Order: sequence, then C-alpha cells, then structure tokens
Amino acid sequence: MAARSRLNPAFLGATASFRGTQNMALTTIALLLRDDLHSGAAAIGLVSALAGATTVLANLGVAARLHPSRLRDAVIVAALLLLGGLVVLGLAPNLLVASLGAALVGVAGGLGMPSLTSLGQVLTASAPDRERQLAIFTLVLSASLAIAPLIESGILLLAHQNVRWPLLLFGVFPLGVVGAIATIPLKRPSAADHAADRRAIAEVRPFAEPAVRHALVAQ
Repeated sequence: MAARSRLNPAFLGATASFRGTQNMALTTIALLLRDDLHSGAAAIGLVSALAGATTVLANLGVAARLHPSRLRDAVIVAALLLLGGLVVLGLAPNLLVASLGAALVGVAGGLGMPSLTSLGQVLTASAPDRERQLAIFTLVLSASLAIAPLIESGILLLAHQNVRWPLLLFGVFPLGVVGAIATIPLKRPSAADHAADRRAIAEVRPFAEPAVRHALVAQ
C-alpha cells in the first residue's frame, strides 16, 4: 500500500515522461511508415488502428482489473513495453515489424496511463489538499503533450529529419520512468491501519474525480 504522501516530483516526472513519450510514438508512427517504409494510406490507417485497439484491450482487459498493490509493478512493465516498442519502431525494416512496435506502444499506453492515474489516486488518498494534488497531476499531463513535441522537433532538426532518431532517443524516458517509480515509498499496511488502507483501496475510482476525468478526456 502506498505511504500517506503527496504526489512527489519523481511520480510527476514519471507521469510526464510516460505520457509525452507514448504520445510522441503514436504521432511518429505515421511519419515512419510514410517517409521511411513508403507505406500507403491504407497501411498507415491499419497500423494506427492496431495501436488504438491494443490500447483499449490492455486498458479493459488488464489495467481495469488491477489491485492497487500492483499498480507500481504495472507502470514499470508498461514503461518497459514502451521502451521495447520504441526500439522496434526505430529499427523496423518493414511494415510487419513496425506493426509489432505499434502494438507494443498501444499495450504500454493502455496499461501505463490508467495505472499511473490510479496510483496517483492512491498516493493522495489521505492528502488534505487532494483536489489540488490531482489538479497538479492534470497540469503535468497537459504539459507533457506540449514539451514532448518540442524535444522531438529538436531531435529531428539535429538528425536531418530522420524520424527514427526521436523514437530511439526517447527510449531514455521509459528508463527514467522505471527508476522514478521504483523510488516511490510504498509500504505494506500495519495491523493498526489495515482497515483504513482497505477503505482507501476501495475508494480508488479514477473516473470519480473531476480533475482526473478532465485530464483523461483532454488526452
């Protein structure tokens, strides 16, 4: 169970890194397929649909069923899947391999973002300014979608518009997510607060918070 604390910088940094990287990958897939692999519009649409479908399946089939005690592990697994997807996409020699990379990115997003959102709920379960903490979480999500494209643009400029380089270099961010999430203090509930922890777990409903709903809809 999570320690009673506010959202620390490590968690917020992991959230921004994961969301920004996943969004970058999803938006760069089409460029990779068109410019490097010379795929047609139909193929690009199918691969994009594959990424979206795997996101939904991972969300509904796995993330929605997770116990709060498994949220940190889920985020770490999602970050590693995202890293794998970036590497596969960055090195993809053909459409089939690129499709595998897109599917990995989709699964990572479907598992990682809901888990990060729920973990934020758990971490702020007893915070006196919980609404403010969740508003900060919302702001971080939105900021990541603005900062990641700027970083990608800089990489593309230095790499002479080679779209593979952002995919490969952004791999440092999922590794950062793993390290950051691993530093978040978690503890098993003691006998004294076991009942309180069970109530906190029961109250983890990400879509019940207006700030969280707004954040996810905005993405």
